[in-house]
Amino acid sequence: MDVPVPVRTKAGDVIADVAQAGRKASIVTWMDGAPMGEGDVPLGGSPERQAALHHALGAELARLHAASDAAVLPDGFERAVLDVDALLGGDPAWGRFWENPALSEGERAVLLETRARLREVIGDHATGGDFGLIHADALRENVMVHEDAVRLIDFDDGAFGFRMYELGVAMSQNWDQSNRAELGAALLEGYGTVRPAPGDAALLEAFTVMRGLASCGWVIGRYAPDAPETAGYAARAVAMCERWLRR
Repeated sequence: MDVPVPVRTKAGDVIADVAQAGRKASIVTWMDGAPMGEGDVPLGGSPERQAALHHALGAELARLHAASDAAVLPDGFERAVLDVDALLGGDPAWGRFWENPALSEGERAVLLETRARLREVIGDHATGGDFGLIHADALRENVMVHEDAVRLIDFDDGAFGFRMYELGVAMSQNWDQSNRAELGAALLEGYGTVRPAPGDAALLEAFTVMRGLASCGWVIGRYAPDAPETAGYAARAVAMCERWLRR
């Protein structure tokens, strides 16, 4: 895979202590290209171009999963685990999303109903689905596009998780696009060119909603209770859940 590579210090380390500043520093190599897009902004380019990029992204994520499955991990290697409890349990890894202060009582009930229904819908996938190291944050801002190739950056959220969650993250910024079904199909098709797709369109939609819930929890404590960001993530989660429940 073509990814940023750590630039070592003269001593051969990948992390440098900046004692006088009380900080640590690192440098990675440059990646040509520009982000695929940004959140809350309609995806640019023609529908055909958008689908082609999602097809390429699916293949790139599949290559990442194949590489991580084949890797011999060093002793002491640890990353977060995004299993069902970490996504939908009583104390989710990214925060108790139903306690976002911008939610009304009715909206909180919608999120809790969705949480319960999601656990039912993913069913056997919760215990037998494709699970392993994932990027976990393949949003548009972290997908660099150079000509027809896509490359991943920003691996700091890397975790052990569902490969379908990986794809759901990639789709979470497309939730309100009119061609979201076509983009999801392209993502799954691209993935399948490298390794078997971990699920179908319905499962992809469920994991996309999970990412919306996780983001609704992530914002808690990072922004003030009355901040626009707090309300924005809450409103998006409610809209995603209401549409998914209707379907």
